[in-house]
Amino acid sequence: MRQTGYILLAVAVVGFALTLDSAMAQETEPQKQPQKSLQERFESLLSGLKSEEYAKREQAALGIVELGAAVIPLLQKELARTKDQQVHHTIETLLKKPHVYLPERLLRKIPDLRKKLQSEDAQDRSTAANRLRRVGGKEAAFILTVLVLHSRDDKLRNAAAWPLINLRDPDVGQVMLPSLKSSNTSLQVWAAYAVSYLKDKRAVPGLIPMLSSTDRECRAAAAGALASIADPAAVKAMIQALKDPEDGVRMSAAFYFARVKDKGAIKPLIETLTHEDYEVVDDAAAALGRLRAKEAVSHLIKIIEGELGEIRDEAMIALGLIGDKKAVAPLKKILKKDKNEPAALVALVLLGDADAEKALLKEMAAFSQREEWKRPRHIEPNPFFYMAFGGAGKDIVPFLKKALKHDKPRTRALACNYLARIARKDAIDQILPLLKDNEERVRFAAACRLAGFGRKDGLKELLKALKSSDRYVQRDAAKALQTAGDSSAVPALLPLLKHEMWWVRKEAAEALGNIGDKSAVPALMEMLEGKSPLKDKDHKRWERGYATNALSRITGLDLIYYNWTSDKALQSIIAEYRKWWLQNKSKSPQDK
Repeated sequence: MRQTGYILLAVAVVGFALTLDSAMAQETEPQKQPQKSLQERFESLLSGLKSEEYAKREQAALGIVELGAAVIPLLQKELARTKDQQVHHTIETLLKKPHVYLPERLLRKIPDLRKKLQSEDAQDRSTAANRLRRVGGKEAAFILTVLVLHSRDDKLRNAAAWPLINLRDPDVGQVMLPSLKSSNTSLQVWAAYAVSYLKDKRAVPGLIPMLSSTDRECRAAAAGALASIADPAAVKAMIQALKDPEDGVRMSAAFYFARVKDKGAIKPLIETLTHEDYEVVDDAAAALGRLRAKEAVSHLIKIIEGELGEIRDEAMIALGLIGDKKAVAPLKKILKKDKNEPAALVALVLLGDADAEKALLKEMAAFSQREEWKRPRHIEPNPFFYMAFGGAGKDIVPFLKKALKHDKPRTRALACNYLARIARKDAIDQILPLLKDNEERVRFAAACRLAGFGRKDGLKELLKALKSSDRYVQRDAAKALQTAGDSSAVPALLPLLKHEMWWVRKEAAEALGNIGDKSAVPALMEMLEGKSPLKDKDHKRWERGYATNALSRITGLDLIYYNWTSDKALQSIIAEYRKWWLQNKSKSPQDK
């Protein structure tokens, strides 16, 4: 995360006269030293690289790695400038052979890191990169960035790129900016992905020229990044991108205009509605809806009157968002053929049709009672309604707030789910009262949704749900506790590690790992050792992976079991976790 500076406020209260003792006390009081800048720290370590003693040079090199990805441009600049052969050699090693200087923290957590980074096996290198991502920190960001920027092996670069991007280190975006102009297309693409994930607006001038590349993957990556960043500075370039021969580029351009809402894009978006690719038309319709483009109404009506079901939904929602009453009649015509069409009902609700509002509430209640939906699905809302509500966005929030007070409990639960998905944290105040609802399923839905926001208000309901006789409810409760659980949930989660259904065990293990309570280690060790109801070897392999993921988070050891892990390596992993437990266990439920 980006470090924030601290503002020190000093208030001096001065009397008419100061005694000698008080003056001395002020002189001896320790003063907080301002933090050195990156440049100052780098220059200090750089002097260590000139030492005649190898130990001091190594210490300085390791210190540079610990500064993180932000130091890489300084290293590159020094490499081009220095005439000191010793310094030149060390910097070149840092930038081209990151396995040479590995800080103790990384080696302690990943003992075989050096070996795997040098391995000829692509799988070993990929494993090393992913383990670096999990360990995290400035050192990991430095090594992964070097692998992406300076590796001559595209396979190694690809292995390091996604783990690097998933670190979400803000320094990485800045370091990758120059690579947007690289002659290496692969490097350009990964740089675009990096700035896309970080939503770095400084990348826009470098991304725009990439839209003219002859490489379609390069254009697609640039368009996707610009859509993610959503900076108005790219409007003209993205209007041209709407005509790109690559479908992925056009889709990203349409999505960009759905976010930026620039009226200058309306005409080319309308032209895109006739495209042969349904997904491109879908995104163009969505963008026109968010632009409230009345010029597009007649074109959108033609789409909904056609037989292309794949793209009708977005066009219907767009008409609702635009708010032109000309759309009412064709939408009602659709309902005569299919009275349960969610997108048409939602569009009419947006257009202020009272009958449609009643029909939509009735349909929500009826749908949740149908045979195929009788199982509780508190975590995952009904996809048919969610697509319609999601397309309408915050414009549908007033309707959902009304639905929270519906007399049917399943309708209230569904409305709770949709409202949380669409309004996000703005929905918390509306969801909190549902914890006192007289129906258990509504209280549970509210607890799960609040947990998704990291709130523990519904913890009591979730703990109760873990003991439910319904395995779906148990699974959903365990999943919710992954973000809102604490040590009080551990005793209720432990029995689920031996549940008859593997997917309940998976969510329970994930929750225990996130909670991080030591008392879960013995039970997770049993899962790792294969002491579970499973007979299927493949499923046991997956289960061992769930167990080591949880154990890794609890213990800090980066020892993960993969499907390809050998039996010998498995025994080594088990031995390391046993050793950790013997050294670190304290009084816990298992010791009593």
